[in-house]
Amino acid sequence: MKKILLLTMMCFLALFGNVRAQETIEIGEDKAPAGGYNLPVYDYNQYSISQQIYTEAEMEGKTGNITDVSFRLSSSKSASVKRTYAVYIKSTDLTAFADGNSFFQLSESDKVFEGQVELPATADSWFAINFDNPFKYEGGNIMLCVYDKTGSQNTSAYSMFYQYSTTESASIHKNVWGNTPLNVSSLSDGTVVA
Repeated sequence: MKKILLLTMMCFLALFGNVRAQETIEIGEDKAPAGGYNLPVYDYNQYSISQQIYTEAEMEGKTGNITDVSFRLSSSKSASVKRTYAVYIKSTDLTAFADGNSFFQLSESDKVFEGQVELPATADSWFAINFDNPFKYEGGNIMLCVYDKTGSQNTSAYSMFYQYSTTESASIHKNVWGNTPLNVSSLSDGTVVA
């Protein structure tokens, strides 16, 4: 049985090696135009977080420094939207999340970016998050976490992103209304995307 949504569709991870030039890896095979609003974040809420597992096979067996990640919007809005994101990456042996309490607990040492990003207004537009601290990828699976910590609703129109299907439950997310930010070191009660 096919599971819906492993990762945000058409995610690019730029890898650098010591000898080779920059390479871009496009993840996602059946890039259907359907969009979803929970991955990588749901900006209609004050706070939103997702964690997605990328396998070594999806990384095409390449190694090097991951310096950025890009996502493709499937929806349009009347104007671009600025949000505050934090991005974390960790190595893992896991390929899927067992349940809604399976979040990776994160620390400052896992953070590769924190700052403002601008989501374009036009559908089919890409936006990149250039990391403050590249992640040294040495092979294996990784977990990518995107946390929208803006603290306010996107009232113009929430963003939707391209997605693709897989057989694993390799994504988990949580959205919060209210004034209480999420604590990345003690996450629970999420929704596994299966």
